[in-house]
Amino acid sequence: MKKLITIAIFFAFNISYGQSYKDCGTALALCGESPFYLELSEGIGEDDGLDGSCISMEFNSIWLKWTVIQGGLLTFELSPEEDSVDLDFVVYKFNTQDDCSDKEMIRCMASGENIGQAQSDWEICMGPTGLAEGNTDEVEYAGCSNGDNNFLAPILTSEGDQYVMLVNSINGAFSGFELSFGGTSILECISYPISEITTDEILDFRVYSAASNGEVNIQLLDERLLNSELSVYDINGRFIYNKRLEAIESDIDLSSLKSGVYIITVQKGNIYLSKKFVLSN
Repeated sequence: MKKLITIAIFFAFNISYGQSYKDCGTALALCGESPFYLELSEGIGEDDGLDGSCISMEFNSIWLKWTVIQGGLLTFELSPEEDSVDLDFVVYKFNTQDDCSDKEMIRCMASGENIGQAQSDWEICMGPTGLAEGNTDEVEYAGCSNGDNNFLAPILTSEGDQYVMLVNSINGAFSGFELSFGGTSILECISYPISEITTDEILDFRVYSAASNGEVNIQLLDERLLNSELSVYDINGRFIYNKRLEAIESDIDLSSLKSGVYIITVQKGNIYLSKKFVLSN
């Protein structure tokens, strides 16, 4: 699978998404390589559309979406900052391209604490959650029932499939999480009609790091990414640097940083791309 750079809604990030991505129609489109780092913010959207799901309502939510350009098995893991945080999620498949009024719920996770019971009875239903091989259930309801483990069955995808996911936090109001995709599917963000998407035309950028002077070169592979916001984080998600990309090719000076692994993100509107790179000063 082409890994999406981990989009994690991350505790340490100085990113606030506010109300921007709190509805299906304004979902953040995931692009690039996993993992992704994101931050949950206060409030909910107007069109929760959760009727018939395992979740009764949104709490400090965010909506994310992606497109499959090569079918296969799709898994993912949402890892919150703290294991005591209860993340819920609902995955929908669009029946009509990018149409929130015509989506089908295919996975629903709401398991969590059994109030009034010993923590040992329900702690398996807290912390990391997602879709994982070896699981067969498609839904886990609120509480922590026998057989629940906070993970659901993977999704078998086909080329052209489009998905949107609500991520919800009841008890971790402003905490963050990391989202890592796995499996054999190849994903691309929803940035233009699926009929125009090919494996040879992917909205992306490249990072070139000099071996000695700390200068990093950024190349945008599509003019549609011009005037996007570039941010640099360390491997723990701490914000370091920000710059607006007004040219196809830009240089940034990171000579003040120690050698190590860093994360570069590029965001424009509801498109979010991310890559890891190694800095050798």
